[in-house]
Amino acid sequence: MAGGAGVFISLLILAQAITASWLTVKLFKAFRRRVESLKLPKPEAMNLLVLVGAGFVATGAFLVAAIYSDLFVQHHDDASVSDVRFILEVGHFKHGSIEKVIHSYNAHGCDAYQVQLSHLAPGDLRLLTDENFGWCRGDKMSTEQSSFVKFVSGFHSYIPWFLHSREIEGSNVYMYVERFYREGGRVSMAQVLFVRPFDDMAFYFQGHLGP
Repeated sequence: MAGGAGVFISLLILAQAITASWLTVKLFKAFRRRVESLKLPKPEAMNLLVLVGAGFVATGAFLVAAIYSDLFVQHHDDASVSDVRFILEVGHFKHGSIEKVIHSYNAHGCDAYQVQLSHLAPGDLRLLTDENFGWCRGDKMSTEQSSFVKFVSGFHSYIPWFLHSREIEGSNVYMYVERFYREGGRVSMAQVLFVRPFDDMAFYFQGHLGP
């Protein structure tokens, strides 16, 4: 994961943990005031406060752990070459091969990969300019095709290493839409492959809105 993104996520985890701790303390203080207003015998009141306090501490610890797990302990950069071989089939590449996986992400409703191709053979390169295979160069996209770029860009905060829309819509990137779904005229699911031939780089994205 990019260094800047790592710092951002760490700060976000800290902020969420502080918030969870603050809420836990506030709730416990409110409960203590309620117990004191009941005027219970001191031993019983103390036992009740200790018991409930332990529950609040446990709840706070659980919230912090859940926040940490959701934001950081995810599947970042752990994909292998064998996990992404399907990209060659998606792009109809018969001669290329995958050299290494540079980035991968699997969380928050999206799977995304950046892979280094060993090479794109002349036959594979010809596919990129053959509209019969569904490829489109970025600067020649239709309005409908641009909607897929916008959809992918909506996940960019999770995958800062992925292609930016301004680069996708340039002349150096080709896009192939494998599958998509619309709701109310808007893209709600898409599986898209991008290829940048000048450095044999491929970017695959699969994402959906909602749970």
